[in-house]
Amino acid sequence: MGRVRNYAKTVIYRIVDIRYNLTVYIGHTTNLYEKKKHLKRNKYGINNFVREQGGWKNFKVLYLECFPNCCGKDHAESLVYRVMKQHGIPDENELENVFKVYNRSNANL
Repeated sequence: MGRVRNYAKTVIYRIVDIRYNLTVYIGHTTNLYEKKKHLKRNKYGINNFVREQGGWKNFKVLYLECFPNCCGKDHAESLVYRVMKQHGIPDENELENVFKVYNRSNANL
């Protein structure tokens, strides 16, 4: 049986490329401290992108919002989607194209 999460502690965070002040990812967690450690240990997903862009020295994980009335994972994901749209961040289906453009624009620097 998996760990029971207290979704009343849900926070939305973003990962920012500090070289360009560009938000590259928005997600949710119930423990931002542990999430930061997990992100940096993970070998896939956003960490793979971060490594390709020079590593975590070029990125920061920042707190965006707290949602004490969050009632579950689906609710948290809908909150993330709303925040992504507010910040103009594309959803996962569009991210591969964004990364291609991002890599091309960085190659010209």
